[in-house]
Amino acid sequence: MQRIKLFKSHKILLQMKNGKVQEAISLANVRQGEVQTTLNLIITELGISKDELNQWKLTEDGQAIEKIEPEKPKEEEK
Repeated sequence: MQRIKLFKSHKILLQMKNGKVQEAISLANVRQGEVQTTLNLIITELGISKDELNQWKLTEDGQAIEKIEPEKPKEEEK
């Protein structure tokens, strides 16, 4: 296996870029949590019980909510 050691400037540059990526991921996670909180509020306003929140999701087009159908077990091949 060939291996080439990075210069200190390369390491610093990569650390800086990785730090920015991690910051963006963290911010996106926070914003996703805010979206989920808002969606949960909307779902309960539409008359769905808080106990059933995890059974509902926003449609891909963002125009409605739909109940998540449980996956049916696959039938074994004979």
